[in-house]
Amino acid sequence: MTVPRSLDPGTGPRPLPDFSRGAATVERMLRAVEGLRPAPRDAAAPRAVAGTRPGEGRSVPAPRVLLPAHALRRSVVGAVAGAAGLAGATIAAGAGVLLALSRTGPEAPSLGLLAAEAALGLLVLVLGGLGLRFALSGLAAARASVEIGAEEIVSRGALRTRRVRWEDVVDVEARVVHPVHWLTVALRLRGGRRVVLPALDRPVREHGRPSAEGVRILRRELHRRRRRGPGHR
Repeated sequence: MTVPRSLDPGTGPRPLPDFSRGAATVERMLRAVEGLRPAPRDAAAPRAVAGTRPGEGRSVPAPRVLLPAHALRRSVVGAVAGAAGLAGATIAAGAGVLLALSRTGPEAPSLGLLAAEAALGLLVLVLGGLGLRFALSGLAAARASVEIGAEEIVSRGALRTRRVRWEDVVDVEARVVHPVHWLTVALRLRGGRRVVLPALDRPVREHGRPSAEGVRILRRELHRRRRRGPGHR
């Protein structure tokens, strides 16, 4: 369509505005928008979870990490129960000291006084042991983990970290009774030693229930490595 050069016969010829500069501006804006679009993802690029060994071209999958079930709840319960137990042990110890200081005279203490002191001493041991146990259990629930790597298993507990190579693992025991962890999972190593996995602790009431998913993952990985033979991952 042609654009007339005049609006009407009475006004005479009048030049229309030049829109060439505006068109150039729109084109620059479109090119800027095209430049802001993300580039298409290369399907052959390695994922962020994989790494490359030095001197090798193959990628190594990132280790799988197992965490405790209900970690927050177990941490809070362990901290509260541990604090209560240790506080009770402290009070009982103070009462025992006061009772011992209440003796007067050179005569031998009565049988009732000795029984009370023995009961307080036993109470200190029981409450202190339970408080320490719950405190360690809560700390383990807060920081424990099991890292399943290509070469080894890394178990982090409340106080230390254990590293076990796959070739040293003989079996995964799902129902191990431990004085601190109570019902837990352990790796049985060559020579009969055990390495406890605090991240897989369970309440004692679950002794008769099926094994947790973490146990099945470890056993599947162990059986897969046995089928492939030594020297394979």
